[in-house]
Amino acid sequence: MKMKILKSLIIVGLFTLASAGCSKHSSSGAAAAPTDLGVVEVSNGIQTQRDLGSGRACIITPKIQTDGSIMLEMKIEESGKTIAWPRTLATSGKPVSISVGDIHFSLTPKIK
Repeated sequence: MKMKILKSLIIVGLFTLASAGCSKHSSSGAAAAPTDLGVVEVSNGIQTQRDLGSGRACIITPKIQTDGSIMLEMKIEESGKTIAWPRTLATSGKPVSISVGDIHFSLTPKIK
């Protein structure tokens, strides 16, 4: 009899733990969806600027590599001040995502 009670308690405990692990918690600080800048046509060394919203802008300087990939050197500005300098290696026609702190955006570079 004690064995049946012990098994029952173990099963109830496991179900309790499993359901607690699956619960969803609401968060008032939910992450904002990334800003999609769409297709950005690039030429080697020619800067382009895109609006990120919230008073922020991204100045992109592409450098086309010998293998055809693109080094995107970016400067993110807010109220005329540089707040970040991200860079990433990209491929023409393929989307890339950039995240720096609370700044999240994506773009698809396309060589002109």
